[in-house]
Amino acid sequence: MNVFDNFLIRWKIKCQQGKEILSDEAGLGTVELILIIIVLIGIVIIFKDRIRELVSNIFDTIDGSWGDVSS
Repeated sequence: MNVFDNFLIRWKIKCQQGKEILSDEAGLGTVELILIIIVLIGIVIIFKDRIRELVSNIFDTIDGSWGDVSS
């Protein structure tokens, strides 16, 4: 086996490894997860005041109910 044959074998192996890397879809889930997080953060920013009001009302209701239970 000469140097050129050695080079061709290594070249074929590297090409196959490159194809495997390009066809690998393992990172696709990560991109989707990041996009979902960005959308959720956007929704929270848009509805920040309504969310704060809703949480405040829920805690006020719990606080009022707590007075009835403890009496």
